[in-house]
Amino acid sequence: MRVTSSMLVNNFMHNLGTNLQKVDKLQTQLANNSKFAHISDDPISVIYGRNARYNLHLLEHYNSNLDTGTTWLTKAEDGLMSLSGTLGDAYTECIDSATDSKTAEDRQATAELRGQLKEHMLDALNSALGDRFVFGAYNTTGLSTSSEDVIPPFTVGQAEHLTYKGVDLASADADDRTQFMRDLLRDNLGMTEDFSFNDDWHLTFKGTDIISASDADIDQLITDNGWTDSDVAPFTIATVGTQQHLMLNGTDDFSAMTDVQKMAYLGTKINASLAGTPLSVDPDLHLQFTGTDMTAASEQDWKQIMSNTDPAYVAALGADFGTVAREHLKFNDIDLVTFSRYNPLTAKYDVPLSQAEKDALASGVLTLEMGPGIYMDVTLNGVEIALFDKDGNNIYNLLDDFYNAMMDDTNTAEDIAEFVKPLQDARDHILALTARTGGRANRIEMLVSRYEQDYLNYTQMKSDAEDADEAELIMMYEMARMVYEASLKTGASIMQMSLLDFLS
Repeated sequence: MRVTSSMLVNNFMHNLGTNLQKVDKLQTQLANNSKFAHISDDPISVIYGRNARYNLHLLEHYNSNLDTGTTWLTKAEDGLMSLSGTLGDAYTECIDSATDSKTAEDRQATAELRGQLKEHMLDALNSALGDRFVFGAYNTTGLSTSSEDVIPPFTVGQAEHLTYKGVDLASADADDRTQFMRDLLRDNLGMTEDFSFNDDWHLTFKGTDIISASDADIDQLITDNGWTDSDVAPFTIATVGTQQHLMLNGTDDFSAMTDVQKMAYLGTKINASLAGTPLSVDPDLHLQFTGTDMTAASEQDWKQIMSNTDPAYVAALGADFGTVAREHLKFNDIDLVTFSRYNPLTAKYDVPLSQAEKDALASGVLTLEMGPGIYMDVTLNGVEIALFDKDGNNIYNLLDDFYNAMMDDTNTAEDIAEFVKPLQDARDHILALTARTGGRANRIEMLVSRYEQDYLNYTQMKSDAEDADEAELIMMYEMARMVYEASLKTGASIMQMSLLDFLS
């Protein structure tokens, strides 16, 4: 085959370009410290490298959330520890004051300090991280839908509690409420303190059930105890046949009535006495208040009904009833004593929450994604913090009740001692929440440690997939450069020959 100068030159230029491309590629890899200059150079390494970069990006996102969560939990823990300290101080003072060695003046002096701690407790419940409230549920900014003002999640407002003979019916315990109903029924029958009502709401006289007692039983009781009219007033004693019977209104033979007739008779007399008031009794002598059976009402029902009492009701109930202004803790404008929201029509908190609304109120917390499928609450719901028992009592109003009891010079050491267990329960509740918060903080620390190792692993994976071996790359580059330079020298020899060289 005839080889021409043109063919030599063309082959030379092609080979020279190939060698130059190798030098360019190796120089680019060396400059970028990369195994490949184009995806097509090593598709598998590209896929591994991109996957490692994506995981490193996720780790940065998760680490940012971990830092945020640590900040929120630290602030929450500070607030809880402050609440625990306040309740611990109150618990200590309660034990110290529940002795006969303390005078009323001593307790009042101690109560003044407790009064200041109520404000401190409110501040702790409204703990903020910058301009965001830690215990504000979803509304950490405190912004209201009705105004542009920033309102803390916890506030305190006044409510009027109904009282009977000085007993606060909204704040009374179960025994006090039961005694109130018994006293009310007895008083409206005009009976002495020898009369009362048992757990079945049967009328008793000196402990004896006279509803279930037959006429013969009553005759035996009158005879055995030597009762006279003055003993059983407003009953009178009359002889009917051979028996002594209890009479009312002089002619109504109470002893001769059946159990049902006795209950109905007493119910009629009580309802006649309560006419014109929101109170009444049913056939079983269960007290009704505006249609609600108060004997079966829960503590929250009592608080709901007896708070924000209508003045007209109080006036109609008589001289034994009154009102007392009490503080109610509110969370995001929900009354936590009565679990009701504000009613603009009545200007009172008298719209009860449904059970679903109560559950939703206590479920809102700030949650952050800490890893694939790992979501963690970094705050606590304010309602969960404030309510410390199943009856819905809250820590602020417990401290307020303790303060009022200490200020009341008629209370004895036994009255003060009743606050020992609630204060201990409230403090245990806050300590349990503190422990839970600490547990979450510890879990974040473990995630941080794990992600630090993951970061090293993914960085190594990215390096293995993308980074070039510099020593090997420099050697290959030098070899390619030497080949290119040799190509240039060879080409120079070929390019120097021409027709003139053969004609000489």
